[in-house]
Amino acid sequence: MRIRYIWLAFFLILNITYFFLILSNRQLYGESNTVSPPSGETTFLLLLLLIASYVYFQIILFEAARKIRTKCLFESDQPPFDDTVGKIIAVLQIGFVIYFIGAGTYVAGSTQRDSSLLSKIWVLIPVDLLFVVFYGTYRDSKYFILNFAIWITSSLLRGWSGVVLTAIFIESCRLYRKGKLKPKYVIYGAALLATSYPFLLFFKLFIRFLAVGGEGNLQDFLTLYESIDVGDLLLGSLQQAFDRLQLLSSLIATYQLKDLFQFDMDKGLIAPFWYEGIHGIAFDILSGSEQKISAGQALASYLDPFSTDINWNANPTMAGWLFISPASMVFNILYVTALCAVSFFATMSVRRTDDSLNVIWYTWLSLAIPGWYGALFLYAYSSVLFLALHIGIVLYRNASAKNARRACQAS
Repeated sequence: MRIRYIWLAFFLILNITYFFLILSNRQLYGESNTVSPPSGETTFLLLLLLIASYVYFQIILFEAARKIRTKCLFESDQPPFDDTVGKIIAVLQIGFVIYFIGAGTYVAGSTQRDSSLLSKIWVLIPVDLLFVVFYGTYRDSKYFILNFAIWITSSLLRGWSGVVLTAIFIESCRLYRKGKLKPKYVIYGAALLATSYPFLLFFKLFIRFLAVGGEGNLQDFLTLYESIDVGDLLLGSLQQAFDRLQLLSSLIATYQLKDLFQFDMDKGLIAPFWYEGIHGIAFDILSGSEQKISAGQALASYLDPFSTDINWNANPTMAGWLFISPASMVFNILYVTALCAVSFFATMSVRRTDDSLNVIWYTWLSLAIPGWYGALFLYAYSSVLFLALHIGIVLYRNASAKNARRACQAS
């Protein structure tokens, strides 16, 4: 049994567990806890709809794509690309860290914006997702550890901790494939994660506190952390993690708020599913149109109606679009399937490895099913950009070799 499906079982069991919690306590969890759940029958049907989305993307679509034999476009090119690409990704990541530290943007929860040309460059070069593609393609590169360290540090400094789960998933798949994922190591790893996650969560919240104008420094963070009951923080952080990973509450909230969604969609306030992402933002800027909000931003505003500045996104879920825009659901499924296909074939055209397949599978899980269409478009775009980088390297090498031959002939 592939470990991907052990992980899938975990997510399904988690959502089923929350189904019974919702029925028992008559409340939703996580960011959706202000919304009242519907009847038990409706909740059960929504659970089945959510499970169907997991089955479609993570089993049916992925396995269908995996069975297609794609040809790598660069198999005969020497020397290998891993060192060159590893250096380029490292330089881009370091440059991005320098930029966001100086500009104060890209921090979770921050409303600060930068309209400079440099900001637009980093929009067009999504270094985080480029590294994710690099992660699966060149995991064994000698520049991987350097890039991995920069990626983790950069993400935590911006208040994002989801990269930890991404790394755990990919590395657990590698260990399982090599036969090194022993039960005792799983227990030790789970204990280490459970005890260290409260610190990571508190650090993330502290970074976000600073991002919205709070004052403090590292010493203040450590002092405040030491004053908190670690046991309470451990239980609270574990509950927060599970509340974030389950999507049933988000789907139920989207269903319950469908009238608000459809009203705002009809008024043109919410971007259509195909408009979410950098392409929609670029069109609005070039055309001078007022920028529409995403479904995730709309849901956040419904869940927090008294906030004057929504600087976060909730999970509308892919299944939730059935209630946001029922008439376009077939096209919705086709669109998301097309984005997944682009990310798959662009990556496979560079290099097909077990790690690259695992990265694709996990990215669909974490972006397509929660309904993060803008991020999913950016991932597909990053996969194409990664492919274009290799094409550029080939053209550069060919031009250099041609110039060298001319120089030899001239001498």
